[in-house]
Amino acid sequence: MAAKYKSLENKKPEQVNEPVAAYQSATSDTNLYVPTEYEREIIMRSEKDYEEGRLYTQEEVNKQVKQWLD
Repeated sequence: MAAKYKSLENKKPEQVNEPVAAYQSATSDTNLYVPTEYEREIIMRSEKDYEEGRLYTQEEVNKQVKQWLD
């Protein structure tokens, strides 16, 4: 069964054109932002709205903004 598969040991890898992400671990000198109680409340409310489908499309938002500015 092994004869069905070609060995890739001597084959050069093909170039991959994907973005590279760099991650840093938090160290003691890193300032992490801690949201206030109000900000946490707003975030939780927003997540609940999203889960329950209370959303606006970008098109709907643009239409509302245009109405406000006219």
